[in-house]
Formats: sequence, structure tokens, C-alpha cells
Amino acid sequence: MIEHDDIGLVATIARTGGPVRAAAALGTHVATIYRRLHRLEDRLGLGLFEKLDGRYLPTPFAEELIAAADAMQSTLDELARKAAGHDGRLTGTLCVTTTDTVLPMLSQAIAPFIANHPELRIDIAIGNAMADMTRRAADIAVRPTSTPPETLIGRRIGAITFAVFAAPGGAEGWIGFDDSLSAVPAAVWLEERAGQALRLRVNSLWAAAQAAAAGLGRAVLPTYLARGLPIAPVEGPIDALGSDLWLLYHPDLKRTPRVRYFVRDVAPRLAKLLAG
Repeated sequence: MIEHDDIGLVATIARTGGPVRAAAALGTHVATIYRRLHRLEDRLGLGLFEKLDGRYLPTPFAEELIAAADAMQSTLDELARKAAGHDGRLTGTLCVTTTDTVLPMLSQAIAPFIANHPELRIDIAIGNAMADMTRRAADIAVRPTSTPPETLIGRRIGAITFAVFAAPGGAEGWIGFDDSLSAVPAAVWLEERAGQALRLRVNSLWAAAQAAAAGLGRAVLPTYLARGLPIAPVEGPIDALGSDLWLLYHPDLKRTPRVRYFVRDVAPRLAKLLAG
């Protein structure tokens, strides 16, 4: 009475909020979604959704179907990771996620690796949030963190130190961070230290470094990010902001050749660049 496509249909309607958006997500006509839903409800002899303020809210039985859909997707994701682990060729695509501040170092570190493996394509995704590695949103994460997720394994690249930097003759005020970075330790430290003396707010450490280089004020930055810029440390290092750079991946990819060789070749070069 219940087929795989039925479970996926219910999960999509619940996730998107209704048949109209579900049709867009599935790439089909909304009439088809209504027809499939009504046929399923007729077969089951019960309703699966309640309408409230234009949204379709799943009934308790529909919630069970959605849980089944999530369980099936998790199984498929695990199989995909394991299949990748059996791929013995350095071909295809390797997706690496990192931050904008780490990208310059990472680009230098992976250049020889790319040259040595011309059939392997590297996709780099920039973002501050940790990618969902369990769903293969990325194969490898290169990120500053003091507490890497317990679900991932990898290698500690090295220590990250922070200090206050400014351009010679630059403004005396502070360069702070907007609300999108309010939870970042450097932003918390700076808010407590500078308070109302913040002259400028930016939404990335890279932007703070560029603003400091332009003489717009003092910025709290990781030491590696300040290299090559016309700024100098005026205070620090700040022990409370010390962190680490990690190269992380899912355990199921441990034996994947392209992941294994990437870690072996890139991690040592990245460590040298971080140490300066």
C-alpha cells in the first residue's frame, strides 16, 4: 500500500510547506502533486496533512512516513560514502570546504597536488559554517577550530595565534564584526574590549584585515592572515583566542585514495605555510 515514492512525496510536502513548493522542488506540475497525495490518502483511508495558515502540517502518521524517509536517506548517504571509499582511482571530483582566511594558504598547498593528479578535479567551497560531511556536502574540511566535531577524523595542522594589528599611522579606533560573526571568539573578545569604540564593522576576518591595511583602525586577526599586508602587531599574542587549524574528513572516506593522498601531500605543506 505504501511505496518508496509515496514516502518521498510526503517528506517533500512537509519540508517545503505545501504542494505548490513541493511541485517546484520535484520539478513537476502542482496538479500531479495533489493527485498523488489524494490517491495515497485514499489508499490509506486517512488524511496525511492538516492545513494551517496556508501550510500543510503532517499528521502523526505522516510524521512516521517522514521519519522513514529520513532513515532511508541516511542509509543511501552511508552507502555513497562507502562506495567512494572503494574508488581506487585518483579521478573524479574532490570537494574541499574552507574559510576565506585560509584559502590563500590552502591554494598554495594544493598547487603541486593538482599538478601531480591532472585527472582529479578539486572543488573549493568557501563558508564559515561546517559543511554536512555526513551527507557528502564536502569530502574534506580545512578549518580553524578548537573543538573539531567528534563525527570527523583528520589531522591537526598547527596552532593559530591572534594579535591586534594596525597600519602605521592608521586610525586609532577598532574594526569590529557584524552580527553574523557575533559568536566568533575574536568578536566576543573585541566587544568586551572595545565596546562603543568600534569605528567600523565587517562580516569577515579577511575584510577586517583589508580595512586595517587601509588604515581604518585596529583589527584582531590571526597572525597568518596579516602576513604580506602593510600592517604590524600592536598588541598580543592574545592567548585567550588561540586555536588550531584542522584538516577533517568522514571516517568512511579514510581509505579513499583521493582523500588519503590529499591528506598525505597537502597537510605537510599547509603546516609549513601556517608556521610561516
